[in-house]
Parts: sequence; structure tokens; C-alpha cells
Amino acid sequence: MILAALLVFRLAGGTVSPAAEAAKPRPVGSLQKPWVVAAWAEAHPDEEPPVVDCTGESRCWTPAGHGRVDLARAFAQSCNSYFLVLARATPEELRARALERAGFRLSRPLSPEATIGLGPLASLPRVSPAALLGAYRDLLTRPWPSRDDLRLALVDGMRAAAVDGTGAALAVRGAFVKTGTVPSLDGRPQATSGWALVASAGGESLALALLPDGTGAGAAAALGAELRGEPPAAGPLPSSSRPGAHALAGLVRIRLLTTLRDSTVHVSNAGAAPVRVRRPHGEGAWLGAGASVAAEAGLEVGPGLLRLAVAPYGLVRFVEGTLEVSGHDGAPRFVLSTSRREWVDGILRGELRGGGSPELREELAAAALRFLRRGPRHGRDDVCDSTHCTVFAGRGPLVTWATPRRVETGGPGTGEPGRPLLDDEAWARVLSLARRAGPSQFTGHCGGAPLSSWEVWGRGSREAPPCPRHTPDDAAVWERLLPDAALAGAFGSPVVELRSEVVAGVRKTRVTTRQSTVELLYDDLHRTLAPALGWDALPSPPDTFRRTSGGYVARGRGHGHRVGLCLAPPSR
Repeated sequence: MILAALLVFRLAGGTVSPAAEAAKPRPVGSLQKPWVVAAWAEAHPDEEPPVVDCTGESRCWTPAGHGRVDLARAFAQSCNSYFLVLARATPEELRARALERAGFRLSRPLSPEATIGLGPLASLPRVSPAALLGAYRDLLTRPWPSRDDLRLALVDGMRAAAVDGTGAALAVRGAFVKTGTVPSLDGRPQATSGWALVASAGGESLALALLPDGTGAGAAAALGAELRGEPPAAGPLPSSSRPGAHALAGLVRIRLLTTLRDSTVHVSNAGAAPVRVRRPHGEGAWLGAGASVAAEAGLEVGPGLLRLAVAPYGLVRFVEGTLEVSGHDGAPRFVLSTSRREWVDGILRGELRGGGSPELREELAAAALRFLRRGPRHGRDDVCDSTHCTVFAGRGPLVTWATPRRVETGGPGTGEPGRPLLDDEAWARVLSLARRAGPSQFTGHCGGAPLSSWEVWGRGSREAPPCPRHTPDDAAVWERLLPDAALAGAFGSPVVELRSEVVAGVRKTRVTTRQSTVELLYDDLHRTLAPALGWDALPSPPDTFRRTSGGYVARGRGHGHRVGLCLAPPSR
């Protein structure tokens, strides 16, 4: 007889609890999909995993299909169509052996459907929670002897599943998740049982939840509530906890003002109602409309509409969310927690300067969500507000950096927050578009010669899709003078040579000082020079450097990293 409530198994060290139930083999559905990949890899040692179009005709678990998916995305969405392609292309003997190595018990013949966890209950492989937790810990921590790139793609899929995949209802930041749904384990017709496995990034701790009457998404929601110490929910799973809804409800952590050194920030309540303020070493209080507080380590303000005034730069920025200040006096760190929709709106304002056609805005918004889906880029913080990630301008106002330490703000309404750039209908289209295959990076102008991810970052695709907006005639050539004094300050020693070079297909800048030589990717060079020369010091990866009186002249084409979606209109 099946247990009536959520049952949670935990692996800590080498012990699984509760021990008695943890030894009982059960079907776990999609949780067995990693070993479908292992078997496919053994059968196809020299092939890249496929990219599959999952449509409404594919009869996957979601009626509309998952669109065009690669391995990581298919694992995050638990796309049955994708894994059936792998299983059908792999001999039964290899599929069975891979599952048995992971601790599964199975009967033969083993169909492709049963291999991925589909079919009648009696036909499905079974595994004990103790063995399954150990197998997932190995998946997270032990490289595969061959094709370890496929294991890493599965790990990326678990990370994405917690953001906007089948495990999004867990709502635990930084978790790695996989879910599974099987026919009801007590044989009730037209009913299901759900599984959810959650792990820490390093595999130090894992938990596995069984929801006897529910789905994998429901098990993730219930497990998330237990991990947060919340009481179990009564009634059906709320819509905000269903797969895909997390993209609306989740928060984005944005590091703000990352390039502004020696700054003093005052935070004001720009809304009509009081907002919560928590001071270091003090009790919580309220900040009235229009009232201000000086930022210091340990301060937290919000949620609400906030105005940030940054001296001595003259910068003003409106943001919506909760602002946290950490670090120490003289080197504070500012992190804004805000909704995905607010983050996307701030990107449209920053990257498109509030302009662009409605279609271009929605393309950029979808690309931004795909970018976010790839995981945090700053530890526990998702993104920063500079070109290292995306230019985030919040609710404005838009500014121009006259010098590296002074902004100019002009135009009407600069003292008021901007209106949202996407209405509800546009946002719904963005969410739908973001679920399809497409670019996850973007640039201001490709210079008529887009670059691949590999060329700029040394990872990702080696292909650079042609730009639909520009030809090689639209070069957008730029030149910048990099003074000797600024270079010496940035690198800690006088620079004696700057040289652009290509190393194994990756574009780098070789910087030789009187003390050392380093090779830097564009992002690293950009961040190094920006505090002294401003964020427009290198609009894109430089093509050449020329020695001149008093410094070096850098020359390139286009604006931004030149990868992905080009934002600039045609120049002619």
C-alpha cells in the first residue's frame, strides 16, 4: 500500500534516510534518462548529440511540444521526444547495461519507451531511492571516462530545470533538479505519482521526494516547501508552481554599479507607499515616500520603487525590487532582487536605449531570458548591469557618460521613472518566443561580420550565423586612443606592447608590460580598461593595435561582442 503523504529521502555522507523505505525499488520515470544518454554515447562515440524538433505531432507530455531542443534543454524540460530518439538509436543491450550499472532492476525485452521511463507500471525499470541518490551524486561529481561533455550537458540541464524547467516549482535558488512522473504506484487508474530530486551544486547533499498522488512538478513544489520550512500546501498545486510559471514568479539577482569605484550611494523611496528598510545591527523600520537613506554594508531596502543617487558620478537610476548592500565601507556591493519582467524591461531600456521596433524589443527580451536560463554568471548573483552580462538601466533615466567619472542626463522626464516597455500581451509573446530555439547573446552592431561564441569567449558554438541586418559594407569602424598613463594604471605597470592575436580560433589581446605578459579575452580586457577609460573604450573585440605618440590606437568594427542578435538597424 502506498504511503499517504510526501516521503523525502536524504543522502548525507554515505547514509540515506529513512533507511527502510530507501531500500525498496520503485519505478522513477524520467529520473532514469541520464543513463539513456550514457548508453547512446557508448553506441555513438564520435557523434554529437542530436538537436530535435519536438512539436505538437510528437505527442510529448506537453501537447504543444518543446520546440527545438538540444541535450541540455531536453533534460531540463524532460522532453520525451528527444530521449526516445536517443533510445531508438541505441541497441537494447547497451541501454540495459547502462541502467543496470546505475542500480536499476529491469526485465527484458527492454523497449525504448521503458528505457526512458514510459509505459505501463509493470514494464518500467525499478531502482531503490538509496541507489538512485548515489547514482545522481556520481553524475554530479564524477567525470565520465569518455564523452564527459554529455554529462556536463545533463548537469546544465538540471540547473536549468530549477529555473524554468520541470523543477521550477521547487523555487530554491541555486539548486539542481530532476523530476519524474509515473503511473500511480498503488495502481489507481488515471492517476500518477511524482518524483523530484534536488542536489546542491557540488553534490554535497541530495534529497529525493516521492509524492504518491501527484506529478513530478508537484513533488518539486512540495519538496521546495519542506526545504524552506513551510507547512505543506493544502489542495491542488497552484498555477504559479506549475512548470513554466516560475519564469514569471522567480527573481533575478543583479549586481549594480559594479564598475563605479569610490562611490557614495543614497537610496530613496520613489513610490507612494512606505517601503521596508533593514539597517545593519538594528531593527527593521519603514522608509516613507521621498525619504532617503545612505547605503552602507548590511542595509536592505524594499521591495518597492527605489531611486539611487550615485556620487560623485551624477548618476541617478530608478529600480524596482529589493536592494541589498554588502561588502564593507569603501567597497560596498549592491545587489537588486527583481522580477524577470523588470530585469528584461531594464535591458530593453539599456541595450536599445528605449528604442527599437516592437518586434526587435520582443526578440531582445526573448534572447535575454535564454541568456538568464544558462545560469548565474556571478556566483549566487545571476548577472551584473554592465556589458559583461547585459546593460541594465532599470526604469531609467538614460544617461551618457561624458567622461569615465561623469554622466550627462538630458531630455524630458529624467526625474521620473520610465514606464514599462512591454505590456501584458507583449510579455506573453516574449515568454513563448523564449521557449523556442534562438540567440542567447546580443550586440549593438555586428559590423557586418558577426563573431561566434567560440571566437569571443573560447566556448560555445564555433559557427557565426549571418546577420540579417548588415553586410560587410556596414563595417561600423571605430578607433580609440588608449593613453599610456591609463594603460599603466589599469595593468599596474607601463605597457610596452598590445597585440591582437587568434589562439586556437579564439580572439585574444596579448598585453606585455615591463613586469609580465598576459593574454586576455575581450570581456576581461574590457573590464580592465573600463574603470579608467569608460565603457566605450573598446566597443567590440579589437582587430588591431597601433603604437602612437602617448599610447596605442585600437581599431575594430561593430559595437558589443558581436555574437547573437544584432540590435542596430541597417545603416543604409
